[in-house]
Amino acid sequence: MGSGSPCLGTKVAHLIGPGKVRLINDRLAFSNGKAAALRLDLGTLRLVVCHGPVGWTDRALARLFPTGVEVAFLSRAGGRYHGRVAGSHLEGTWLRTQQHRAASEPKLALEVARGIVTAKIESQVDGARRLQRKGLHSATDARRGLGRLLDAVRRADDRNELRGLEGRASAIWFRLFAAALIKPWDFPARSIRPPRDPVNALLSLGYTWLLARVGARSQAFGFELNVGFLHEYRPGRPSLACDVMEPLRLPMVDRWVLAICNRKELRPDAFVREGEGVRLSRALMPRLVTSWEQHASRNELDAVLDEGLSRLASWLRQNDQ
Repeated sequence: MGSGSPCLGTKVAHLIGPGKVRLINDRLAFSNGKAAALRLDLGTLRLVVCHGPVGWTDRALARLFPTGVEVAFLSRAGGRYHGRVAGSHLEGTWLRTQQHRAASEPKLALEVARGIVTAKIESQVDGARRLQRKGLHSATDARRGLGRLLDAVRRADDRNELRGLEGRASAIWFRLFAAALIKPWDFPARSIRPPRDPVNALLSLGYTWLLARVGARSQAFGFELNVGFLHEYRPGRPSLACDVMEPLRLPMVDRWVLAICNRKELRPDAFVREGEGVRLSRALMPRLVTSWEQHASRNELDAVLDEGLSRLASWLRQNDQ
């Protein structure tokens, strides 16, 4: 905790517990007892996200209130949101108000939804480009088809049309995804409830973990989880998290599934039939969770989420009326 400890000037800081935050020379200092304390500059800081057991001294917590810095508490892996601490001048209140307003105004909601679908199809174009470089010939036609859909997305004038275009793009991508799998893996078509084959079971698992991470991150930023733009409000559905995760499905889950299948890190016989669907053997779940977390970390999922959510908050600010 000496004067040589690093000082981080950032809007969003993530602290991984166990550890404790203290106030030293008017800066927050986080220490886990293993390395030099990490000091946070209150001049730039807007949000502290605590993963797992992160304690706060009374002085450190009290120092936050006049600055407007908020603290969110998540599970250690970031998949569950526990709560938040904030002063009386909540920017989160303003943020949720603007989110509700934008979601209720068709033109504004259409603009956000268009951006979501555009980003998702662009991720599919990038995925097709990667597979094309690996010699998959059908990737060329897939890229062309996705490019045409991108043009149509830019011209779409309502959200139902956008949803239809998103569905057509996903169909193109999943046909290419199936062609990229190496035997004995097989992917006839996307099936959800229940997943009817091992590849669908892997996709569903990955999407579930991704949705949990996106939901926790969205709440930590102060967004209203159930109010979306592409996904309209439906009781019990985290519509905003569903929106935010759409462009992340391919890089954070689909590529991971292709990798573990084609590298033979897993075999189809690791799954057991359950009713009309299949599920992974429970004994293998910890290994698979670790594999996905490593993939998410290599692809900087948390940083990508922070950037996307900050961009949405900035857009809402610019469209404040």
